[in-house]
Amino acid sequence: MTCDPPGVRAAVAVRRLGHELVNHRPDATILDRIAAVAEDLATAVAATPLRLRPPGETLERLAQPVPHDGALLDHGSVCPVSGAENPLGPALAAWREGDAVRATVTLGPAHAGSRGIAHGGVIAALFDDLMGFVMDSLAKTQGFTASLTVSYRKPVPIGTEIELRGRLRCTQGRKLFIVATMELAGAMLAEAEALFVGVAASSGA
Repeated sequence: MTCDPPGVRAAVAVRRLGHELVNHRPDATILDRIAAVAEDLATAVAATPLRLRPPGETLERLAQPVPHDGALLDHGSVCPVSGAENPLGPALAAWREGDAVRATVTLGPAHAGSRGIAHGGVIAALFDDLMGFVMDSLAKTQGFTASLTVSYRKPVPIGTEIELRGRLRCTQGRKLFIVATMELAGAMLAEAEALFVGVAASSGA
């Protein structure tokens, strides 16, 4: 029995269901059952309070000291890439490693572009989120992705833990140039470089 919070357990279960639906061909009876239960639960969830981002959430995160080496990094529980409570995301796990951000993720069938191989857009999203940690958690800058270039070296397998690492290459005024790699057992799968642009902090962020 897992000790994860209920929101994480629910996300893990829904995420697994999504992968199983993509990976298998259930008959109509099972599909009708899933549809009925999902609609019923969705209606029940829709009747609960909305999940609202607290005013100044981003500013509060930026005001915190740079995380200590080895500290887990967080973009929020429902982040579309690294949020543990977002059932539609791959649940990337990231932490500080010296002057870089290191992360691991295991992609599933719902992330495949062809059987057993991850979709290129999913890979780009992983890089973008990883680099976002470099920007806000290490560089302590609020900003946005201006450009992202990914070089795909080898097919990225699903069902196997892969590792990413990103770091700040340099800054020019408000511009942050960030580079990252994706590897499996020491083999380079993909590389990325991006330009992030810092913006003035706002209490409404």
